[in-house]
Amino acid sequence: MRELGHEVQAGSTVAGLNTDLLVDKKFVVEIDGLEDNVRPTVSNMKKQAILERSGFKVKRITYREWKYSPKVCLDRVLIED
Repeated sequence: MRELGHEVQAGSTVAGLNTDLLVDKKFVVEIDGLEDNVRPTVSNMKKQAILERSGFKVKRITYREWKYSPKVCLDRVLIED
């Protein structure tokens, strides 16, 4: 995404929650399927709702999708809705 001219921050805190990627300070990309050793304190759906109420669009991809087709994932994530 950076090579395409987007500002990308990994591990940013938004509304008190850690995000996987914050892109252009407009939307969040959450990558599902990478399990951390620490159990999450907030469910994925609750986290998404909080981020959306804070004004961020949340886009989700799975680690498996990324592994097999990063270009398709980038195309889907970067398309404006």
